[in-house]
Amino acid sequence: MVFQELVQDLDLNNHDSFLDSDLAIMHFFSELKMDCLMVLPIFEGIAEEFNGKAIFGKVNVEEFEDIAKKHKISKVPSVLFFKNGSLIDKIEKFNSEEMLRDKIMCLI
Repeated sequence: MVFQELVQDLDLNNHDSFLDSDLAIMHFFSELKMDCLMVLPIFEGIAEEFNGKAIFGKVNVEEFEDIAKKHKISKVPSVLFFKNGSLIDKIEKFNSEEMLRDKIMCLI
């Protein structure tokens, strides 16, 4: 299975339904920042590891600035964690596979 298939590209059409999951993990990134591009493979690998335990999505903040504003994203890369539509945690300046894995383990 290709990792990218496990990470949904989120936009205005699928954002709200994505959040209604038991555990939804949303990655905000910029294609203009090298550190964001470097952590995308980490996020995709974690999506493979936790497939079936959470759903994963990503938002390009240049393309969907309104979604980023709605969630008060001021730094990228950032990862938000939702349970049944409610924000339950957040990692700003995400850069560690271990940090993300540990956070998810605490939430599942």
